[in-house]
Parts: sequence; structure tokens; C-alpha cells
Amino acid sequence: MKTGKSKSDTRRRAKAAWFALIVIAATAAGMFAAWRAPGLNLYAQDQLMRFRGILPEPDDIVIVAIDDASVAKIGRFPWSRTYTAQILDKISAAQPKAIALDVIYSEPTDEAADRALADAIKRAGNVAVGEQLIEDRYAPELSRAEWLKSLPAIETAAAGTGHVNVETETDGAARELLLRLADDEGEPRWALAIETVRVGDSLNSDAVNETSRFVRIGTRKIPFTAAEHNLLIKNKDEKSRQTTVQPLRMTIDYIGPTGAFAAQTYSFADVLDGKISPEKFRGKYVLIGATAATLGDRIATPFVHTDNLEGD
Repeated sequence: MKTGKSKSDTRRRAKAAWFALIVIAATAAGMFAAWRAPGLNLYAQDQLMRFRGILPEPDDIVIVAIDDASVAKIGRFPWSRTYTAQILDKISAAQPKAIALDVIYSEPTDEAADRALADAIKRAGNVAVGEQLIEDRYAPELSRAEWLKSLPAIETAAAGTGHVNVETETDGAARELLLRLADDEGEPRWALAIETVRVGDSLNSDAVNETSRFVRIGTRKIPFTAAEHNLLIKNKDEKSRQTTVQPLRMTIDYIGPTGAFAAQTYSFADVLDGKISPEKFRGKYVLIGATAATLGDRIATPFVHTDNLEGD
């Protein structure tokens, strides 16, 4: 009896040892593949997202697109800022939750048009405007990062400001969003999406904060992945302390490929002409930005892929 029991125990221990070796070998192989070919992990994630299929579009988001049809009707962009002022008045009259203006009006134009846009933003009271972190255009050799902002009157009138930077991988696809960025002076910005939600919830700027795992917007929680290294930023003022900014990365959960929001996307020109019912904007997050082929950057998503001649 003892001999049989000891043989059974030996077999169980041998199986357990083999199982442990298989797990270790598989883990090591996966780590080696991720180290030597990091793209494999990204492509695997893309494939899983495509297998998942298209998700239903959120019913509280509406897009007003500066599209090719609008450019063909109104003329070459940039347009007079009175058009954007009119759009904002039409949309805000329908009482949307918040309006995100993803157009940076950084250069002064006609004074009356600039003032009309700033006044429309102030009247709306719930407009978040975008800023972009760029390399110093006047001294690129210094590799300094600074904020490209809208005119001071527009920034002052806005209910919030957020960055619109999108990072891409080596293959040109955008898979993550940096929830917060800072320039070389330590001036931080949350992403425009976060600011839009904050404005829509009628929260003060101090209602957005981070924990070890989440960015909190009031009662909302957005999970993130922290980068390996924090950014230490020393301000110009020698007496000031260094600012520590932790890069917070959020995986973008795309609902589908280009056109996934088509049912809730309206042409800028159609809204301007009053062809879209104001009820379409009531209680919604309204995003205003460019989709025309001649405007802005074209960024690939995990739903975009091509085949070579061999079908790979």
C-alpha cells in the first residue's frame, strides 16, 4: 500500500513539475516575442478588437463635422469665425450637455469675427476648447514643447481647455490616449475629452484628480496605465520646485471603423443652414471638428488594415 501510494504521489509531483515547466516556458516565449517583436502584441490586440465587432454608438454623442460638403459649400477653410459663432448659438439654444470645439483659433483675424466667436462661447457657457502641445516653432533645435492655444479672449470665455494630441505607434495607428500632458514649463492639460465630460457634469476643475489606478471625474472613474517613468519638469523660476507629471495612458476602445458614428454625424453646413433639428443636440455631448480629407491628420485605427500580394 505504501509503495503504491508513493508511486502515485511521485506521478502527481512529476505532472505538477511538467505543468509548471510548460507555464514557465510559455511565459518566457511570450516575453521574448514581445521583446523582440513588440508589434506582434499590438497586432494581436487589433485582431481581437476586429473579432469583437462593431459596438453600438453611444446615444449621447453628436458630431458636427467640418466635412468636404461644408468646404464645397462655404469655401476654402479657414472660414470667417462668425460661422462658428452662429453654429454655437444654434447648438447651445438646444441645451446640450457640453460642446467640444476641436478647432484651435490661435491667430487673430477680423476683430469683429474674433469677438463674435468669443462672445458665442461665453453665451453658451459649456464650451471646452482644444490646445495642442507642439515643438517651439521659433527654436526647434532646442526641442522645447509649448502649448498652441486659441486667442486669449476665446480661452477666457471657454468653460474648459484640454489637449487634443494623439500619439501613434510605429505603424501609424492610434491605440492609446494620454489623459494628461504638460509643456516644458510644467503647465498641464487634461485631454479635451475629460474636460468635455467635466463641463457636461457642471464640475469645477478640481473635481478631476488621479488615484493610483483611476482618473476621477466627479463620480466617474477612468482606468489608466501609468508609464514607466514620470516626467520631471523644472520651471523657469529658479526658486520654484520641480513639477512631477505622470503620463497616464488610456487604451482607446474604438466602437468601429471609419463611419461608425455616421448616424450621429451632421455636416457643419447643414447645421448652419438650419437643416438639422435642434432636438438632435439636446442633452448631448456635441463635438465640433474637421473630417474633410484636406484638413487635419489622417490617423489609422485598429480597424484599419491592408493585405499584401500574398494575402497577409
